[in-house]
Amino acid sequence: MIEERVSLRYARAIFELAMEQNIAKQVYDDFALISETVRQTHELVVFIENPVIKPHKKIAVFEEMFKAKISQSTMKLLNTITEKGREILILSISKQYEKIYNQAFNRLPVNIVTASELDAQHKEQLVKKLADAFGKEILPTFTVDKGIIGGIKFLVADKIIDSSVKNKLDKLKHDMVFN
Repeated sequence: MIEERVSLRYARAIFELAMEQNIAKQVYDDFALISETVRQTHELVVFIENPVIKPHKKIAVFEEMFKAKISQSTMKLLNTITEKGREILILSISKQYEKIYNQAFNRLPVNIVTASELDAQHKEQLVKKLADAFGKEILPTFTVDKGIIGGIKFLVADKIIDSSVKNKLDKLKHDMVFN
């Protein structure tokens, strides 16, 4: 909980600075790259979390890894976070920044789960309907889960909208047992 609050404070400050400098999208993209790299590299996670390694050594590694790939402003922010001993919060800060960015620019990530792969036309129609329903730009992630049997399930923020066949069968079973 404390980690989330600290990360949120950093993310807000970074977002405000990025908006002032008109680089919010660039910082968003930079954080996405940094997060993806950290998530994919176990050794980097161990390195970041090691309290024995001095901040200047971590900064040198970050600069080696990211300097040519991210903006100079984001590199400075990453260095500042590391100098303050908050590098272990990089993923959390990135996640909070993404939430703030999406909210500010009226974007909504949605995980769409279906029993079989949808073709491009159906995906496009579904995203359009969701955009109309929510009044936001939809950032879809499509997942196939044969376990839902049929229908569709949406994961939006902390909510699940489940109109899958499996869910309906589970409700029917529950009603039959308890009624």
